[in-house]
Order: sequence, then C-alpha cells, then structure tokens
Amino acid sequence: METIVAEKMVAGGDCIGRLGGKIVFVPYALPGETLAVEITEERKDFARARISGIVAPSPGRVSPRCPLFGRCGGCNLQMAERAEQIRLKTDLLRAAFARAGFSQPLPDIAPVEGSPWEYRSRFQFHRAAAAGKRSVGLMPFDDNAQVGRRGRGVPKRFSPVVPLDDCPVAVPHIRSLLRQRAFPPLRQERVCVFAGDSVRSASGAPIAFESDSPPVCRVELGGKTLRFDVRGFFQTNLPLTERLAAAVRDGAPGGRALDLYAGCGVFALFLIDSAEHVTLVEHDRNSAAWAEANLRGKSHETFAVSGKTWAASPAAHRRYDFVVADPPRAGLEPEVCRWLCESAPPQFRYVSCNPVALARDAVLLAAAGYRLSSLALFDFYPQTSHAEALACFETGG
Repeated sequence: METIVAEKMVAGGDCIGRLGGKIVFVPYALPGETLAVEITEERKDFARARISGIVAPSPGRVSPRCPLFGRCGGCNLQMAERAEQIRLKTDLLRAAFARAGFSQPLPDIAPVEGSPWEYRSRFQFHRAAAAGKRSVGLMPFDDNAQVGRRGRGVPKRFSPVVPLDDCPVAVPHIRSLLRQRAFPPLRQERVCVFAGDSVRSASGAPIAFESDSPPVCRVELGGKTLRFDVRGFFQTNLPLTERLAAAVRDGAPGGRALDLYAGCGVFALFLIDSAEHVTLVEHDRNSAAWAEANLRGKSHETFAVSGKTWAASPAAHRRYDFVVADPPRAGLEPEVCRWLCESAPPQFRYVSCNPVALARDAVLLAAAGYRLSSLALFDFYPQTSHAEALACFETGG
C-alpha cells in the first residue's frame, strides 16, 4: 500500500501522481486528493494503481449515483460534482493547447451543458453470457440473458460484460428496456440501440435496434429530419447535437460551404438554408449514401472518398466561403490540414472529440494565418471525461 497525492487529471480521465519520481496513473481520483493506492501495473516509465482508500477527499467529490460505477466501463466521473466535471474538462482542453505550443491568446472557453442524466440515446450493448459460460467472443446466448457494457480493461474487447438492470445516463426509453429486460431475443454478441422522444425506427417505433429490418433510424433535430443506418455513427446526445449544429450554422455566410467528414449530413442539412451550395466529403459509403438521401432536392454534391483523396481532387481547387470539419479522434488528415492552410477559406469551424488532436492542428492553422476567434466545450457526455469542442477559426481572406 502506498500513499499518493493526485496532481492533475490527464486525457482519458485518470489523475496522475508520483511515487519515487515515477508517474502513477490513478482512475477515479480527483486533483488534490490524498489517496491510499495499490499498484496494479508496473512499467519502466510509469505505473498504474487503484484506490484502496481516500485519505483526504476533494471538495468536489460526491457519491456516485450508479451502483455499478467503477465496474461498468461507461462513466468515469460520477464521483465529481457537476461544476467540478465542467472545470476538469475545461482544464483538459486548455492544457492541450498549452502542451501543443499554441501561441495565440486562448479565448475564454464557453461551456455548453445539457441534462447531466438521462441524455444518452445511443448504446452498443453486449449480451452477458448465461451463468457458467464465457462472456467474451461470439457464442450462443440465452434469449433472456441480460445485456450490459464492457467493464474497464485494456484492451476493452477482453473486458468482461457487466450486466445492467438500469443506466442513469440512458434516455428513459432505454432505461425501461433495461429494467424490463425487453431486448429482442438475439443470437449475437452485440446489439446497437437508438431511442428517444425525437427518434423513430423504420416501423415508426421510438426505439431502433441493430436487428431491425431495415435497420433505419429517423431523428428530428431543429426541425430537420435525418435518416441513417442505426449501426452507423451518430451523436448520442441529441439535445446537444441540435445546439452544436445551430452553433456551427450561426453566422455562416452565404456562398459555397464545405462539410468535411460529413457523416450522414447533419451540419450540411443545417447549412443548406443559408448556403448557395454545400459540398460533402465522407469516406464511409453507407453514411455518404444517407447524406445524399437526407439532402435530396437541395443544392449539394457528395464525395464518398477520404479527406486525403478529396484534397487531391479538382473539387479542392474551388473556392469555399465556409468550411466545417468533424474528424475522428485522430484529427484532420495531414492532407486536409495542408489544404486548409493553403486555400485559407475565410471561416473554418472545427468540431473535435479529442483536445490533443485539435490543439495539434490549431498550431498548424495558426502558423498559416488563421485566428482562433472562439472556443466552446460541448459537454456531450456528462459523468465521463469525454467532451466535444467547437473551435472557430477565421482568416483575412
């Protein structure tokens, strides 16, 4: 048993402290706490530990609402009060820019919050195996077996399934499914579920399953209707998705708009009312097909290619008045970042789920003449260390 002081929270949500000069990562800790810990993994340059006792808790520590907190791999910040969660996420975003060497004055970070509970509309659940059977790998499952989430583990696919009777961050439709064990009798290991007041399946029900035929989900956002494959990517917090799309659209000029990493066309659909023409780029052909369907009859074109491929195409030589990008966690592809720096569209809005990648790309954009005019933190995932950011860049061109 060792005693450690948690210094700060780092990307991923663990806090770090030091023992004998070595950095120790401690999950479920809060900065400033004195903790009794047990080392669980020892490496040459760092170690990992679990909390065995809290000697001096943070003033921001609260009792987690969910009895499975610490076992289920979903939430990792339920032990922090709401204001502390926002402060920690804002600090993580600010620290990412500092570490990247961003030289411009950082704008005040505006947090955008929604409901801290019952917000999540989309889940990928795993079926818990029947008693006495393994819960990892593909295998037959009992029709009445519970569903659950993977527990905390590295790599996560080998973590055991933690059965769920309820989930306080799930929307009421999904909470009801969990409580009643009302999932369909699937013989597969995973099931994707999308539900909510503004959600409808192909049959019109407010709950869409991966097993639906066809697995189509319809969502109403800000008066817009979007349809997509329930197995594909879509944001899980629908009220904040609507507010994010409105923030991306706010102040966008007319003229030609470009939506990079467009998915099924959420931002494009919000931009289309004010833009003269919208170009979408999305590498996933299934998502690109849905984007085409969602924007049918409107002035647009869709390229079902990667950003790298599009940046080398003739379409990249056109002038765009407004660009929005919502890349995966790795951030902008180098070719896309280079295209932005060289073509310098007057307004660029960067939606990011990874502060480290955002800050890295922001340094390159600033060096090319962009100014970071505003930065907002959208708290899409309360009770977790994850958040989205919206960075607005401008040039004089």
